[in-house]
Amino acid sequence: MKNLVINISIALTILLSNTGLVFASSLMAQPMGHYNIGPNAINGAMNPPGDYFLIALPYYTFDKSTKNSGDLTPGPDFNAAVVTLRYIHMFKQGLLGGTTGFNVAATAAYTATKFNGSAPLKDEYTMSIGDPSIEFMQGWMFDKFAISTRAGLFAGIGNYSKARASNYAKDFWSFDFQLRGTYWLDKNRDLSLSLMETYETSTKMSSYDIKPGDNLTTEAGFGYQLTPNFNLGGTVYNVQQITKDSGSDVGWNKDNLYGATGIGPASRIMLPFIKPGAFVNILWWHDIEARNHAKGDMVFTEFAIPF
Repeated sequence: MKNLVINISIALTILLSNTGLVFASSLMAQPMGHYNIGPNAINGAMNPPGDYFLIALPYYTFDKSTKNSGDLTPGPDFNAAVVTLRYIHMFKQGLLGGTTGFNVAATAAYTATKFNGSAPLKDEYTMSIGDPSIEFMQGWMFDKFAISTRAGLFAGIGNYSKARASNYAKDFWSFDFQLRGTYWLDKNRDLSLSLMETYETSTKMSSYDIKPGDNLTTEAGFGYQLTPNFNLGGTVYNVQQITKDSGSDVGWNKDNLYGATGIGPASRIMLPFIKPGAFVNILWWHDIEARNHAKGDMVFTEFAIPF
């Protein structure tokens, strides 16, 4: 998974992805980027013209971390319930003969962290508001495949606080650039293969002299349309930090870049009884490899309703 950092006392740093959460005690823990993996690895095609409202409900859990060697170390018992609200608009007239759109999102997270008596930290239960984002999208659909490109901005204006042990806001701005494609192996578009590459770079933090290193996230998956209303498949992701952190407040070994790989099943269920075009995505990822990174699980549920 991707984007969670936890610092226990001054020596232990634990990283988990996908949450975007940052934990810190007396020393700043290693920050990670904003970008989170999602359900698009089972079908990277763009939405048709129109307006959509999405509610994503990721749930994260972990109790282990990894060293630079990949060896496991014990961590706190951590659970997080995240809510992301997203509005998508796809224009009726796209650019360059394709489909053009944008989306805006806001997030919040409730976290429960039990440090199991690890001084000086106490168990904490926190509600944290994350950084809003906007993303611009351009895509093209062909008979056998679809391709799209995206550019996103995460504004580091959430309620980050040094006084809290956990924050969903990042305290820096991020920019991500994505290229993704889907290929259908049959004429009915029942069986698909998808691949996405996302590059993320960030500004320096506002509260510390730290500029997080850039990262690259690869997501791949397949999906099979078992019935007109049910698609079942699987996804795999890999996130790698590819440039070093910088700044005078960096308190960890800059050469120890983080990375992780996870895998799991994925499904999409159409909900025509609610409204034509409505659906729910349900996915589960389990980390199978990590370095300088926590190992955990994420269950991802996302509802989408056109209007």
